[in-house]
Amino acid sequence: FTPCSFRASALRWHPDKHPGSSQAVAEEKFKLCVNAYNSLCTVLKAA
Repeated sequence: FTPCSFRASALRWHPDKHPGSSQAVAEEKFKLCVNAYNSLCTVLKAA
């Protein structure tokens, strides 16, 4: 579990950094990063 790697992925795929047609793809990948991080945090808090 490394929050830094999740943060780096989220920053890499932030929709504001991908203008134009690639913004939709970036937004989808950004949401996946955020959801994965939230899921992992939830699991770790429950343990």
